[in-house]
Amino acid sequence: MFSARDLALRVNRGLKNSKCFTENLVGSCAVGSHIFVEEYRKHFGDIDLVLAYQKGNDYNAHCWAETKDKIIDVSAIQLFISDNVYIAPIQMMDIAYSIYRPLHRNKQALTSINTTWHVSQRINSFRWRWKDDRLILSRKKSWTRSLLSNLS
Repeated sequence: MFSARDLALRVNRGLKNSKCFTENLVGSCAVGSHIFVEEYRKHFGDIDLVLAYQKGNDYNAHCWAETKDKIIDVSAIQLFISDNVYIAPIQMMDIAYSIYRPLHRNKQALTSINTTWHVSQRINSFRWRWKDDRLILSRKKSWTRSLLSNLS
């Protein structure tokens, strides 16, 4: 059996190895958090996908996962909080994530991400699978073709 931390690290490695994102995982928080939440629910139980916006800036958003007592951020490197994953007591939310205000959770978060975020960051723009405990992540081709055709 593996721990929630092991799962978070597997998702983080999958994001980094996918070549879908920059080295510091900019743009990966939604898909990474969603994958983590789905797998966590299968193995450990209740958890929420959280979508938050920076206070005073509705264009700067971030996603992470929360249990009743922990925050788990598989793409915390974007925020310079950790090189890999950030797992801390929920009380640390006010310190580490003080610039964000949570706006949506779970299905409402998914709907918002998949309809209002740039297509390159939408969860429904990716496909993934697990192979030998490794996350294999890739972009769906349909949005890539349409983006490239708009550039020409």
